[in-house]
Amino acid sequence: MQTLSITLKGDGYWGAEAGRKVTLSGFNVQYMNADTYEHCNEGDDNAVIGHVTVEHDSTWDVYSDTGFQEAAANYTNIMGLDFTEQGMQEDNLASMEV
Repeated sequence: MQTLSITLKGDGYWGAEAGRKVTLSGFNVQYMNADTYEHCNEGDDNAVIGHVTVEHDSTWDVYSDTGFQEAAANYTNIMGLDFTEQGMQEDNLASMEV
């Protein structure tokens, strides 16, 4: 998988500074059934994106940085991608959803 190097905007809630360089290195998409909310496979009837994890080389405080969010949406080709709640963020792994 290709990597993507980005620069944070520094506008997140938790202090990730503007100008920090971050590299996105992978992602995983989990699908769910839109009717039952049960996990399913891409292409199944009623399958929608339920959860996306984006691998990166920084700390959890990239949370809510719009530069990261925009880059992650472009990297995964999932428009409308945004962060889940702050408590789900980890160093090197952003928790995201549509």
